[in-house]
Amino acid sequence: MADGTSQTPSELGPCPLDWSHATDEIGGRGLRIPRTATAAECGAVARQLGLLGCRSLVASYTVRAMAGGTYFVDGHLSAGVTQACVVSLEPVEAEIDEDFAVEFRDPADIVPLTSSEAAFDPDEPDDPEPIRQGRLLLGPAILDHLLLALDPYPRKPGASLDQSEAKAGEAAPDNPFAALGKLKPST
Repeated sequence: MADGTSQTPSELGPCPLDWSHATDEIGGRGLRIPRTATAAECGAVARQLGLLGCRSLVASYTVRAMAGGTYFVDGHLSAGVTQACVVSLEPVEAEIDEDFAVEFRDPADIVPLTSSEAAFDPDEPDDPEPIRQGRLLLGPAILDHLLLALDPYPRKPGASLDQSEAKAGEAAPDNPFAALGKLKPST
């Protein structure tokens, strides 16, 4: 995120994507859903994630009912976003194309991890999302996947932190250690 926080979108406020499905509308064959964010939703996503802009956000996914009241969602997320360069703060355009998968379960069936078990293992599947009042809330899950797909350190081509590359016509900044170098005896 642009402000360097480590919060998830769900911790930042209400999700701007009101994309959800009632469990009773998911038949035995499942649902195949294409979603495209409106301009207002794209603007709200950009604000929530600290982006300079979100030009587009498209998700297509399949929802399937599994045994035991569990639901599995897998699909693809595409987005066009503008982030701030970590060096110059200039706009950096990015295209996101990511597959995603989410499992939904009844909250009573989700066992919270203890702090000693909470170590991150990238090879382990994500924790399941709770079914809320008979609904699968896809908006927050998709927003979480978008956040994870963003470049945490976007950099505009040619942007450099090297201070020796002074702009034309500008003097190079003084080296703070130059005075110490003068104190060193010559050998």
